[in-house]
Amino acid sequence: MPKESNADEPVFVASHSSPEARAIDWHYRKGCEFVDGRWIEKNGSMFSDRVGLNLIGALIEYVRPRRLGRVQGPLCGYRCFPNEALRVRVPDVSFVTVSRFAQVSPDQAQLYIPPDFIAEIICEHDLAEFLEEKIQDFLSVGTKLVWTVFPRQRLVMVRRPNDRIMDIARNGELTCGDIIPGFTISLDTLFADD
Repeated sequence: MPKESNADEPVFVASHSSPEARAIDWHYRKGCEFVDGRWIEKNGSMFSDRVGLNLIGALIEYVRPRRLGRVQGPLCGYRCFPNEALRVRVPDVSFVTVSRFAQVSPDQAQLYIPPDFIAEIICEHDLAEFLEEKIQDFLSVGTKLVWTVFPRQRLVMVRRPNDRIMDIARNGELTCGDIIPGFTISLDTLFADD
């Protein structure tokens, strides 16, 4: 279950340019999400972290030499939700294409553009309702591909906006289609334990 970081913190309701919004930038907590006026610590486990690192490593190895964009890990927050200006969401893995990443200032605490791709690595403490809300937040602002990775079951759910959910299981292979052209990763590599 997501844990509130500190229930005594103030609840912020404001626009991007307000003092409250600047305070969120100033007090941004790496790896925490800001949802409904509260900082929420992300869950994780050694196993889910290893799977996330396997994916990040494979993506960086493929993306970097081709200069396709930027791969981010579980400390990169996104504040790109127009109906919730102060909401900060932190996917376990994300990717932004090179043309869109050019809009990003290197000194930003969070990204104000939605990622093109995210992956959420599920651990035993994650709540389905919280995760589904997070995925819907990203899909609603233009994220084109979401992988929900279940390490213990060796299963990945693949979602795109306005599309059905596909399950890739056991000996399957994942691709990112036109988002990261040519990238593939087998589930054996994703779930490798070495």
